[in-house]
Amino acid sequence: MKSLLQIAVLIFALSTSTLFATEREFRINKNSATKNGYAIGWGIPGEKLDFEALDMKTDDEIQQFITTSNVVNYLIDLHTDSILYIIKSQGLDYTIGNIHVGNFFALSLAPILFDNLDFEQEAVALIENWKWDNQITNLFIFDRSQGIKTILNLNEGQFDKLVKTEIAKNLKDPELDLFTNGATVMTQIKGDVLNNAGNVSIFSLNSSTPKTDGPELDLEATIQFTLENESVLVKLISLKSKIGSNVQ
Repeated sequence: MKSLLQIAVLIFALSTSTLFATEREFRINKNSATKNGYAIGWGIPGEKLDFEALDMKTDDEIQQFITTSNVVNYLIDLHTDSILYIIKSQGLDYTIGNIHVGNFFALSLAPILFDNLDFEQEAVALIENWKWDNQITNLFIFDRSQGIKTILNLNEGQFDKLVKTEIAKNLKDPELDLFTNGATVMTQIKGDVLNNAGNVSIFSLNSSTPKTDGPELDLEATIQFTLENESVLVKLISLKSKIGSNVQ
């Protein structure tokens, strides 16, 4: 398994440097890599592209490429420099030259800690980010004991629903109304190990009503996940909430 330094060097080589210019299957999106070695990339299935040559084209030529090419986003394994998954999202997120494709849309990844995964198993969440809210669309769990194997792909927002349902069960109005009816953004997901609980994931969320001066809700939910028979079990460890003003 590659070290974090090796992963950082690989990202630099694949995404920014013309010293390594060559035709290849994918380019890494800037700032998309996780600490456990996954990233968002883009390319055209079945083709190799000279991404640095694309960067040098005129804006009109780039727009022509964008309009006529069947670009997709990928989930990339930085340990093996390979494509794991073609992302089936509602938008595209990539950049050529000075032109970014994805109007108020971006893809991101976040490691998710489980309390009972084996040492060679790890989980990563795929997040679709829009102008006012975001959603975890997929939860992947990979096993690296022999190469890399996908042991779970919880798709269509199922993991997002599990998390938000567990949080909602522990809220009361007016917090519950704002959380369930407002636009909710997961602003941060981080892992931690608690002495009294074990491995947990801490979700920071913000709920508000866009384009209004109504209140906004800030939440910090500490959640423990376990995997049992390909099902994800969710246990809320703690929940902090605060209602404040919504300054646009």
